[in-house]
Formats: sequence, structure tokens, C-alpha cells
Amino acid sequence: MSALMGMRRARVAAAGVVLGGLLAAGCGSGSEGGSGKGGGEGDGAGDGIVARDAEGAAASGLVVVTGGNSQGAARPALLAFDPARATWDPKKDPRSVKWSFDPRKLSAYRDLDPARTWVEGPNEAKFYQLGGKKYVATVAGRGFAAVFEAGTKRRFWGAKLVAGSNAYAYNPHSIELLPTGEVVVASSGDKRGHAYAGRNLCLFPRKVSKGRCVTLPHAHGVSWDSRRNRLWALGNDRLVAYRIDRSAPGRPALVRDHGVVVPWPSGHDLSPVAGKPDRLWVVTGTPVYQYDIGTRKFYGPGQAQSYPGADRISPPPIKGKGGVKAVSSDPLTGRVLRNKAVPGRQTSQTASLHLPDGVRRNLTYGGKPYYFYKARWVTPRDFDH
Repeated sequence: MSALMGMRRARVAAAGVVLGGLLAAGCGSGSEGGSGKGGGEGDGAGDGIVARDAEGAAASGLVVVTGGNSQGAARPALLAFDPARATWDPKKDPRSVKWSFDPRKLSAYRDLDPARTWVEGPNEAKFYQLGGKKYVATVAGRGFAAVFEAGTKRRFWGAKLVAGSNAYAYNPHSIELLPTGEVVVASSGDKRGHAYAGRNLCLFPRKVSKGRCVTLPHAHGVSWDSRRNRLWALGNDRLVAYRIDRSAPGRPALVRDHGVVVPWPSGHDLSPVAGKPDRLWVVTGTPVYQYDIGTRKFYGPGQAQSYPGADRISPPPIKGKGGVKAVSSDPLTGRVLRNKAVPGRQTSQTASLHLPDGVRRNLTYGGKPYYFYKARWVTPRDFDH
């Protein structure tokens, strides 16, 4: 037992080192920090989660939320929170905000028109380590898409995904930075699942804002499979693997490899299962599955086999209750973070921890509900090792 506790402490210490590096370079509590074009002033509201194991030690690092609005006011921002604090209300306790990002205040993003493309709030936030640097990838439904250095906010890549006056021509829902520096954006499109000109899934060359796209109706999630060099994408009841064709110099293209039917429609989120490189979390808005890439089998509700914690991570659907919006695993500890929508909304106010089950946090701003779309671990996915 003592050896197991020692391993757990070592993983917690490693998480602290990673997060310390991620939030370095002038990121103070409640401010954007950074230098050069990336710097600016912080704003917004959010919620953070701190998980504690049986020994009372912090079991992981920070959580970032994709904040949208509270009390009828738009407060769009990415915000990460100090796990040492029990109160997650940045208006009452501004110092609880450990890190934030709001491109409306940063001159480096002016060409992406964040006053228009970011205004209703981000839909995604993913963290990566690549080339010795920590990056964040984010998108917003009105067309903002960017990858930037976490500490300095310096822009690595960006695109404005709009078509004329139609702000939701694409409706980006997720994004993935690849080990090559290329970027993939998944856009859900209109109510029929059609993005502008069938551009649901777009692959952008490194630091290039124009990409080549394919159609995947209702595309909501993307995740890179480093073992097989395949991109997985989720759209409605289809989970599809794509390979990348680089035969045309500087014009990489996604080519469908194969696909499977998801047991439940309305696919909403896709992410790796920590510690199991062959598995993906597949969130459908109601059931939450794990998919084994090697065996091509789904695990979870209604399947022949399940996965640990499925009865809490994927509770049975109840009429009138909000569906699950996002599930992710901490790459260092394996802890699972989940958020469900508030009934009657597409956004959440509460995030919960599982494996083991832990705290639940309500997100507030000045004591009033604050709604967010996804909660994600700040711990970066490491493409360097």
C-alpha cells in the first residue's frame, strides 16, 4: 500500500511541475499576463475543480472552463482556477482565477474579429506540449479558431471561420493540434449538420489559415491517434478515422479510412482515455461510451462490457434532464472530469470528478449562476514524448 501511495504522490508532484511550467511567463491570478502582442488584461468568470485523494493531497492540477455568460451578460473567456481554493466565483474571489484568455483584449487576434467571432463564448479548450512549449487550442461557435502559447498568449495559428453575414456558417465545436503543427477544426454547421460548403472537418497546414475540408455532418469532436497516425472525428452517430494525404506539397488533405456507427446518436465530444492508448471517450449527449480502436468495440451502457465508473460517468437518461457535454481524463492521474447541461440549456453550471468520485463544483459569478460549455483538464497532452 505504501508503494502505491508513493506512486500517487509522485504523479501529483509531476502534475504540479507541468502546471507550473504551463502557467509561467507572467501569468498572475486573475490576469492575462504575458508579454508582447499576447499580453492583456483578464476578464470573465469560471469554475475550477480540485480533487483530493484519501490522503487529502491535491490529486491533479487546474481545470479550465469555456465560459459564456452569467446573469444575462456575456463574459466569454477561458479561465483556469487555483485548486487550493474552495470558492469558484471570480467576482467574489478574483484571485481564484489562475489563468485566463480573452482575445478581444489582445491585438494579435484583431484580424480574427473576436468582438464578433468570440462574443458568445468558446466551445473548446485543449492543452498540448509540443516542441518544448505549452499550447492551447480553442474555438468559438461564431467562427473564432486559434492555437496560442499558454504562457505568453502569442499566437501560433488562427483562422476566422465565417461566410459573409452568417456567423454560424461553420459553428466550430472542437479543434485538435497535431504533432506536425497542423490543425484540425470540427464544425457542426446548421440544424441539419451542414457547415458552409460542406466544410465540417478542415485540416490546416502549419501556420496557414486556409485549409482543405471534408463533410462530416454535425461534426463535434476530433482526437489524434499517434499510434496509428489517424485522426478520429465524431459526427452524430458516426465515428470516423481519417488518414492524412500529403502528396500535394503544402496542401495536406483528410482521407476517410474507415468508420463505425455509434450506439447512440447526437455525438458531442471525443477525447483520449488516459492510460489506455487504444481507447477514446465517446460522448453522445446522453450515454458516454469508451471505444476500443483495436477491437472496434464500444464499452458502456447497453453494451456487452462496460468500463470502470460507467454508472456515475454515464447515468441513465432522464426526461427533462440535461445531457453530458464533455468528458476528459487527466493524462497524469487518470481522473475523469465531466459536465452535464442544465435542463433546457446547452450549457452547464456544474462539473464533477470521477475515478474516484469526488467533489462537484457549481460555477457562479457574484453568487449567481454562470454557464459554461465544457470543462477540461489543464494538464497538457504531451506530443514530445
